[in-house]
Amino acid sequence: MPFVLSFITRMKAMNAKQRYSLALFFVLFFAIATFMPYYHMPANLTWDENYYLTAVQKYTDGAVFFESHPPLGKLIMALGENIFARNKGLDLKAFTETEKIDSIPKDYSFLGVRFFPVLFAVFGAMLFFMILHKLLGKPFFAFIFSSFYIFENAWVLHARGAMLDGIQFFFILAAILLFIHLVEKKPSIRLRDYFALACLCGLAIMVKVNATFLLILFPILFIFEYRKQIRKSWLRQDKKFWWAFGKKTIVSVLGLSLIGFTVFMTHFSLGKYIPGGKKQAISSEYRAIISKGATSSPFNFPVMLRDHLAYMSKYHSTVPKFRRYDEKELGSRPITWVFGEKSIRYRWAKKDGQVRYLYLQGNPVIWISGLVGLALAFVLLAGRAFFKVTIANPRIFWYIAFFFGLYVLYMAGIMRIDRVMYLYHYFIPLFFSLFLAALVFAYFFQKKMEEGDRVLITACGIYFAEIAATFVFFMPFTYYLPLTTKEFLQRVWLDIWELKYVQ
Repeated sequence: MPFVLSFITRMKAMNAKQRYSLALFFVLFFAIATFMPYYHMPANLTWDENYYLTAVQKYTDGAVFFESHPPLGKLIMALGENIFARNKGLDLKAFTETEKIDSIPKDYSFLGVRFFPVLFAVFGAMLFFMILHKLLGKPFFAFIFSSFYIFENAWVLHARGAMLDGIQFFFILAAILLFIHLVEKKPSIRLRDYFALACLCGLAIMVKVNATFLLILFPILFIFEYRKQIRKSWLRQDKKFWWAFGKKTIVSVLGLSLIGFTVFMTHFSLGKYIPGGKKQAISSEYRAIISKGATSSPFNFPVMLRDHLAYMSKYHSTVPKFRRYDEKELGSRPITWVFGEKSIRYRWAKKDGQVRYLYLQGNPVIWISGLVGLALAFVLLAGRAFFKVTIANPRIFWYIAFFFGLYVLYMAGIMRIDRVMYLYHYFIPLFFSLFLAALVFAYFFQKKMEEGDRVLITACGIYFAEIAATFVFFMPFTYYLPLTTKEFLQRVWLDIWELKYVQ
């Protein structure tokens, strides 16, 4: 306790810039410590890596192929693979002839293919902190709530693999950070600001299409910018208003289109030949383009994009439906994700009475915090909507409404998808609920935060330690550490997680 009080005293002696830099440094330090160590281990396939490794190798070999997701995430993974080039001497021809693999060569290295997903996840922690600092205005509290990102076991596990979510979430956070910056700092939002926001949203969508919910940011930003004018009259606006609306809409569409064109054109131009193996649904027009070596020509872009989008649509229509009562089903219902249903065992290995697990198991303290944040945000919003409760802090209340709206929008979209879904699809709304937890905290304790109340700061320090300690307790699931059956069962806190030990 004396050390904590001494540290607080030293923090108070710093200026605002020094406190911000110190907090950001610690966020980066802890993010590197949780995401980076031995990320290339285990040197074997986990979850969807058996799909993504084939895509990476096809880029490396120049094979033409279609994918179920937009290309950006796999392109970035392929960049890492080619930078490190640890697998250059291996025979990986089989990777280019199939959509997924069941095994890898003995000496295959994951150092390159997992590098950028992990790196983007580390930088994502810094963006998470920056958003919190924008919202809360206090480096210390932004650092405390950054633990939601840094010590989330399931997120750390998933982001350490050669998968798309760590890359995508970086762009989502960057888009939200820019949005908040524009709302907070810009008296008049310029065309280039809309263009920059469109580019970031486009990058997120080009990793996975579930980021299309970000498009809601544009009308919100425009309404916020012209809120005074809109309040006077919803329907009657002058030509200047509609001219601004038209220009900013066009610029936003151009930004999104530019990113989409650049990413897909890069994908198409890398494809030089049609690999053997499973026959792909490549049209005769596309085959003619390939035979002429004209995949880099922008004039052929419409044909190539048409075939790729057709494949994506067909692929998702053939994904199996959720089988609730099937014991082998790894998917779960979106309505129960908030409680952590259902943890997924990515891989396991048994030796000498102990078992190593990679389990997609969240940090319970963090998930409970998100649930509390959602519940209290709903109470605040409902109180205002139905009972006209006085708003104590309008600025924080607006952001609570904003993130609650993003949460509802994303979950509503997910629940409309007619295919099996998995717990990791909840990561985006989970972090929105955690932003809500931080905002609700600020809503109720704003005055004490401004005063630097020592009791509040000490309580937050204890809360941070609790989150970190829980992360360490569940760490064997995250880093493939051996557990006995007894040690495994000690970590089964809720039946809804459906954790299953190996006998």
